[in-house]
Amino acid sequence: MNNISLKAKLRLILYLPIVLFIGTTLYLLSQNIANIDRLKNSLYESSYKITYQLLTAERDMYQANANYQRLQGGSLDATTRSRVSTDLGNKISSVESRTASLLELIKKNRLENLADARSGETVIEMYDSLVRSFGEWSALAQGNVRSGSGANGSAGASSSDQSLFDQASLNLNSMRTLIEQFAIQEIQAVENEKSKAIWTSAILLAAEVAILLAIGIVLTERIRRTIKRVLAKLKQVAAGDLQYAPAAKYDKDELGQIIESTDRMTLRLRELIGDITDHSSTVSESAESLSASAKEAADGSEHVARAIQDVTSQADTQTSIVEESGRAMAETAIGIQRIAENTSAIAESSQTTSERIDRGSVRVRQMNDQLGEILASVHELSRVVSSLQLKSEQIGKITSEIGGIASRTNILSLNATIEAARAGEGGRGFAVVAGEIRALAAGSLESAEAIHSLIRETQEEIVNASTSMTNTLEQTDKGSRLMNEVDNDFQAIRKSVEQVSQQVHEASAVTEQIAASSEQVAAGMDQTAAAAREVAVQAQSVAAATEEQAALADSIRGATERLQEVAERLNRQISLFKL
Repeated sequence: MNNISLKAKLRLILYLPIVLFIGTTLYLLSQNIANIDRLKNSLYESSYKITYQLLTAERDMYQANANYQRLQGGSLDATTRSRVSTDLGNKISSVESRTASLLELIKKNRLENLADARSGETVIEMYDSLVRSFGEWSALAQGNVRSGSGANGSAGASSSDQSLFDQASLNLNSMRTLIEQFAIQEIQAVENEKSKAIWTSAILLAAEVAILLAIGIVLTERIRRTIKRVLAKLKQVAAGDLQYAPAAKYDKDELGQIIESTDRMTLRLRELIGDITDHSSTVSESAESLSASAKEAADGSEHVARAIQDVTSQADTQTSIVEESGRAMAETAIGIQRIAENTSAIAESSQTTSERIDRGSVRVRQMNDQLGEILASVHELSRVVSSLQLKSEQIGKITSEIGGIASRTNILSLNATIEAARAGEGGRGFAVVAGEIRALAAGSLESAEAIHSLIRETQEEIVNASTSMTNTLEQTDKGSRLMNEVDNDFQAIRKSVEQVSQQVHEASAVTEQIAASSEQVAAGMDQTAAAAREVAVQAQSVAAATEEQAALADSIRGATERLQEVAERLNRQISLFKL
């Protein structure tokens, strides 16, 4: 069931009660239709018609017997006797016709084997005895009437006739009693079927409620556990703990996707913080190296300034003291050599620093891109949590509808109890069923309220998860702004290093000019004065370049100090996380 989407599960909770209710209704309708047909066939076709034929046959038998008794009395005139005799024949014919119709009804309704519980005699046996007894009585009665016997009150013939008639009447009454018992049994069977249908409906209703409650509780518990896990992971990330423990398997529905997205976000955030840690270490090392290079450049500039001062002093005294020119030129050559060495070292340090700054800038941009990806992932997770909150509200509405159905069921069961009480002893069984239905409805209402409470707690946990994601977004935005500041500082440092490199090249050109002047002084002492003046001019130019180089070195030192502060601040932020 974990592979089914959350949307499909919610639809299952919505549509399953409708399908079960329709099925229960169709079952009850089919049972009622079957019971009505059964009552119609049993009470009308078999019982009512047969009983009607039996009653009319009995009526005609007694009328025929009354006419026979009148004829046997002997006090009738010829006209009356003829009319009564004719009426006797008609009644006998009517009884015979009705018994024939009775036989057709018995065979039509397949009641030939219907037997009396006490005597064991079947309907067809009673019918045969009835036909035989009445046939003998009618033959005897008609013979006596035609022959005129018994007109003087023959007791023997009258006793025999009456015995046959009583036997036929007894068979007729036995058949009617048996048919009435059959009708009562059929009514009792229908009552039993009705009770069975009521109990079946109650069991189906209880099963429906149990299934719905089980599905709702399982689904709500899964949602609550998922939100609790996501909230715990977000709190862990908000606290700086990025220790990653992925699940062995994720469900394929929306809840499993939320947990998987949270784990992926934690993994990417951990990788990002790890990269930031490595890059911050590189930035710190580059800043220290750049600071050392700037310090060396400053020392070289001071040394160049001192050398230029020496050169200027020697140039001023060279016109008067030629003997000291060799010493001055030697010192100048040494100073130029040291200047060349220092400028070469500065150029190499500037090149190395520029390359490290480029690498640091690229890494900062990569870190900024990764922060952007994390920010997008957090936004997507926020959207999923919002969708989950909307779906939990829909579950709450469905639970409210279940509670309403349970309340209406309770009211219906109460009405059924009242009607059963009005029915008296016959409605006692239905009152017990109505009480059970009312108890089931009360249990359903309590379960619906419990589900509603769980959904309310789930919504509160969703709000807490949304708050934690908002805090994560704020921390990610701060980290992005900090990366932008670091990138800007790297760009400023790069510009400063380029300026330093340019000044170093200028200083190198100046030192080459000083070297050429020194060779000219060594080649021709006669041009010492002019060379000294030229050296003085060049020394002033070198002094100005040295001052500019010193200013650039100070600028580089300030930039490296700011870079170190940014690196320290970044390290403090990173130290809040546990990898």
